[in-house]
Order: sequence, then C-alpha cells, then structure tokens
Amino acid sequence: MSVIQELPRNAVNTYLKLARLPLTAAERVLNPDTPGDTSWPPAIAFEDFEARVKAFAATVLSDQVLREDADLQRARVTQLRRAVELEAEAEATRARADQELDERRAEAAEERDEAKAREQANKDRLERERREAQQRADAKAAEQERKVQEQADAERDRVQRQEREAEAARLEAEREALAEKQTALTSKDEAVRLEKAAQAAKARRKG
Repeated sequence: MSVIQELPRNAVNTYLKLARLPLTAAERVLNPDTPGDTSWPPAIAFEDFEARVKAFAATVLSDQVLREDADLQRARVTQLRRAVELEAEAEATRARADQELDERRAEAAEERDEAKAREQANKDRLERERREAQQRADAKAAEQERKVQEQADAERDRVQRQEREAEAARLEAEREALAEKQTALTSKDEAVRLEKAAQAAKARRKG
C-alpha cells in the first residue's frame, strides 16, 4: 500500500475526528447518563455524515479502503436507525398496552361496584319483603333470595372473567413489547458487530 495513498486517507480520517469533537463535548452535557450511546440521534447523524464524506473522498481519491470503510459505516448507520425505530415502536406498544389495561381495569372496577350495589339493593329489598310477609310468604321469599344470590354470583363471575381477560391482554402486550425490544437489541448487536468488523479490517490493513 503506497504511503502517498495513505496520506489523503489519513487526512480525511483526521478531519472527521476533529469534526466530531464538538459533538463529543455536547454528548457529555446532553447525554451524560449513557456516554458513547450509539443510538443517540446526533451520534447516528454524524456517523451518516462520516460515511458520506468517506464515500465522496473514496470516489475523488479512487481509494478502495475508504470506500470499504464508507460501506461498512453506512450499514452500521442503517442498523442503528432500525434499532432506534424498533425501540420506539416497542415503547409505543407498551404505552398503548398500559393505557388499555388502565381503561379495562377502570371498566371492570366500575362494573364490580355496580354489581355489588345491585346485589346489596336486591338483598335489602328481599329483607324488607321478608319482614313484611314473614308469616305468609317465607318459602317464596327464600326462593327469591336464592335466585338473586345466583344472579349476584353470576355477575361476580362475569366481572372476574373480564378482569382475567384484561390481565391476559396486558401480559400479551408485554410479551409483544419484549419481543420488539429484543429485536431492537439484536439490531444494535448487529451494528456493534459491523463496527468491530470495520475496526478489524482497519487493523488488518495497518498490519
């Protein structure tokens, strides 16, 4: 490999390193919790810029090494952007699932309260009727009370069934969100692998 060919390539790489210094400083201030986070949007945008600069320089300089670096970096940027999109979709799915669960729980709680109120009202009515007609209608009142209790039990069973369905829906939504998160992590891992491949390629060329 000619030293004359390496000089422009090194100049391009040095320019890109210097150009990233302000972004690195900004990342320390704006994104201090996750330093070096490859999914930070400004970092992805700069990687895309780097790939474009390298591709342009490779064309101008007819430098195959720069072209390979640009291709690898473009692939990495694509993977990182896909990972960000998948993570956002997973978060949106979780948010929708939480909202739906809250709504179903509220509906189930309201129906449960109404069922209890109806049950109590029926019991009060039956007790009043039983007192008023104790001697002449004991048997009839007992039968009515049994029927009302059956209705109340059926109402409770229905509400409990709705609560179980709501919980099952929540678990399914969480499973889907976890699956989407796993897909996002896989995309990130692929991006890291591509970066390591690029670094290994550089190391082999230097060696």
